[in-house]
Amino acid sequence: MVNVAEPLTKEQTKAGWKRLTAKQQKFLDLFFYKDLTQTGAAREAGYSNPSVDAVRLLRNPVIQERYQEMTLGRVVVLVKQLGLKSFV
Repeated sequence: MVNVAEPLTKEQTKAGWKRLTAKQQKFLDLFFYKDLTQTGAAREAGYSNPSVDAVRLLRNPVIQERYQEMTLGRVVVLVKQLGLKSFV
């Protein structure tokens, strides 16, 4: 996944890669790190119809992919903190 401010290369664009907008990333950060509800995160991110927009955002495949990356990153950090050698 490409970072928000990072432009896509021509090859990435041809391959169908997408990147999140700053507003979408803010929604994910609020939802994931601040433990807000999906509607609360959409409201704080500045969406005009937060209850509907939150559902649409979480169904977006690009956002789902980024959310999975964030989840995996959190798992890796927890594993390191616990001093585990590996995990399934």
